[in-house]
Amino acid sequence: MRPIWRDEETDRVQVIDQRRLPHHLEILELKTVDDAIFAIKELVVRGAPLIGVTGAYAVFVALKNAEGAGIDDDFLCREGERIKSARPTAVNLSWAVDRALKKVLAQSESSARTAAARKEAAAIAEEEVANSRAIGRYGLALIEPIARGKSDRPVHILTHCNAGSLACIEYGTATAPIYEAFNQGINIHVWVDETRPLNQGARLTAWELGRQGVAHTVITDNAGGHLMQHGLVDMVIVGTDRTTYTGDVANKIGTYLKALAAKDNNIPFYVALPSSTFDWTIRDGVADIPIEARDPDEVRYMPGFKGDAAYLLMPADSPAANYAFANRQVLAHWVRRSFEEILAGHVDDWSLKQLYDVTHNVAKVESHTVDGEKRRLVVHRKGATRAFAPGHPDLPEVYRQSGQPVLVPGSMGTTSYVLAGREAGMERTFGSSCHGAGRTMSRRAATRKERGESVRSRLHQKGITIRARSMRGLAEEAPYAYKDVSSVVESVVGAGLAKKVARLRPIAVIKG
Repeated sequence: MRPIWRDEETDRVQVIDQRRLPHHLEILELKTVDDAIFAIKELVVRGAPLIGVTGAYAVFVALKNAEGAGIDDDFLCREGERIKSARPTAVNLSWAVDRALKKVLAQSESSARTAAARKEAAAIAEEEVANSRAIGRYGLALIEPIARGKSDRPVHILTHCNAGSLACIEYGTATAPIYEAFNQGINIHVWVDETRPLNQGARLTAWELGRQGVAHTVITDNAGGHLMQHGLVDMVIVGTDRTTYTGDVANKIGTYLKALAAKDNNIPFYVALPSSTFDWTIRDGVADIPIEARDPDEVRYMPGFKGDAAYLLMPADSPAANYAFANRQVLAHWVRRSFEEILAGHVDDWSLKQLYDVTHNVAKVESHTVDGEKRRLVVHRKGATRAFAPGHPDLPEVYRQSGQPVLVPGSMGTTSYVLAGREAGMERTFGSSCHGAGRTMSRRAATRKERGESVRSRLHQKGITIRARSMRGLAEEAPYAYKDVSSVVESVVGAGLAKKVARLRPIAVIKG
């Protein structure tokens, strides 16, 4: 049973809800693009090849829902961007969506576009199956020599997370050589990491192997090194979500530690992947592959077997971090890629440097004085950003004397500001400041008021050059849709939360 398919009778896309496995087998229907995005974000579907196929089918869903009424190219491209942003790590998603869109946009008739999307999504799925079969054949050649040297004793293979048929349509990547060897009569035993926090190994890989009759044992994540030290692992095979053209691999958190342990114990370590998992635009995996930070409750709670109960594993007031696969670094990656496409060349050849990295709308564990007592707090800055005062020990040395920089963007046609934190802000707002002007008008209302061409013309008259992906997007971000940033800044400065450092006037705007 595949994890995704199109029902021939209803022409609807259906998926296995992998959140419910192994105790419940439930099927969900992807009726809308939002359904598909939800499925990708919430791990209803997961695994790089499956995410890619789901993205391609989401393009089909968008067209099918609009069939007859028609769908313009700009809207379709925006839907594609929404789908691609659902999960940033697996490159298969953007690859498959772009491939489907290319086929669709080559057609003019609405029905022809729907048919093209349906056909391309199915083709991508079949190609992933063929890839997995090929990986199995190549991987068998690596297992056979080990098996010959062990006579009738089992070949012990350790894997991490789930890179089986649930992640890859059929056979899988990391599991394909295992299934191929098992089918050839080789005595195989698989060590299955539980793979916290979501236990894809214990829940999904073990479920798959059990259904195929492959001998396996579920182990804790930290047991792999112990097994290697005692000669109980013959080889390690894992999958990957994204691989650079230099060979850097990004897989589920914890894979790096398995690789180090395998190297220390001289155990062969293999990554099984199809060509669709390569990102040919990046070469530094640590710097360029975004690692997703997911909901900490995935660490704090463990789902139970009875009903839908989830069991708290740790003290209720203890913070948790859940590094799973992408954070804001993905934005930096796309900025670099855009410069490379437009200007031709590689960013390393230019003086294109990151000046400052900041985040907002997040919670952080910090020390603050409350009622005269120093306490550790979780400070959630909703609609704000951190603005620590000069001398704060958590500031990098370069900002220790000046205070934390605060970037306050205005609109495309007004000004932006650079502020710095002040001591009064530590006392009044736990060291917080605004991080923008804020909208006064919804995007829909802005597009009703004026067309993007008019916005561009007025900005040009002010000496501001602008480039935008679409005129609708330009209308949505029109200056009149935002508060007066100067008034916002004056309020923050007047309250003593920060001080003004610089006022910036735009001369060029790139609206993505």
